[in-house]
Amino acid sequence: ATLYYGISALKATNIIVIGHYGCGGVAAAISPRADDSPLDTTQTVMQLWIDPLRELYRNSERKEIVEYRDNSHNHQEKLAIDSPVWRALTEENVKLSVANIANSQLIQEHWANSSATPVFVYGLVYDVMDGTLKDLAVTVGPEGIPPPSSPFL
Repeated sequence: ATLYYGISALKATNIIVIGHYGCGGVAAAISPRADDSPLDTTQTVMQLWIDPLRELYRNSERKEIVEYRDNSHNHQEKLAIDSPVWRALTEENVKLSVANIANSQLIQEHWANSSATPVFVYGLVYDVMDGTLKDLAVTVGPEGIPPPSSPFL
């Protein structure tokens, strides 16, 4: 609904997916669940959000993630905020989110309308350590229209 309103009513031309290094959800996805005890409502909602990240972690072929997954047997150590696996999974999550938005029916229909103003989907990561934004260079837009450089950096 938010994307529809933004594109249709507000005539937005940029959709920005911004992850952040140090994301607690990403750290939770890397760590196994503590136990199999029943979850309360809040925990269930959180797991619904974290489970896709866990799947991304399990299936990723990115070097930093594969190395950590294959070499860390207990995954109980606390990750440093600049840990390569934490940063890599954050970036992969943003990339996946950009792809999911770009492949959504709403965006595909918008792009199919040749008279519609082009909409571009950007993937960025905020670095909480130094306050910078990193463009992941995964910007997508309508076929045949090259994506512009990120106007947000």
